[in-house]
Amino acid sequence: MQNKAIENVVKLFNFNSTLFNDRVATVNEDVANKVIGENFTSITWMSGHLINSRVFILSLVGGSYDFPFAEVCKGKFDASKDYPSMSELLVHWKAINAILEPLLVNLTEENLNTEIDFKPPTEDATVRGGLIFLLYHEAFHLGQITSIKRNQGLESVLPF
Repeated sequence: MQNKAIENVVKLFNFNSTLFNDRVATVNEDVANKVIGENFTSITWMSGHLINSRVFILSLVGGSYDFPFAEVCKGKFDASKDYPSMSELLVHWKAINAILEPLLVNLTEENLNTEIDFKPPTEDATVRGGLIFLLYHEAFHLGQITSIKRNQGLESVLPF
């Protein structure tokens, strides 16, 4: 039975997952790899970065996943690197989420209050605080992806 304390975090997790599945991972490779300006990254890099973030979330809740593109998607965007395709990234996104969602749903209050080594830029250095910050982090990048898509004349990540 799902802990009420994690219910809204799970809803946000599922919302971000749906947006990624329906509005990000379906972008064609030309658009996904395009860099629209000097201070922008590609949708492909951001997608890999979001997957790295999900792997980190997984580690906070007791899971693990070997993302084979972790190194290339780590750190700053580098236009000279070969990033994986969106279809490859989607396979890993879905695999991670299949492991992560049941772990999230079954977190207890004790799990949520566990201190973490990672210090999010908030007062809350617990699993709960880490999850909230990292899901905000995902929303931030989904917003960046919306800007790139709109620049290319495509629909927003958000359904409005």
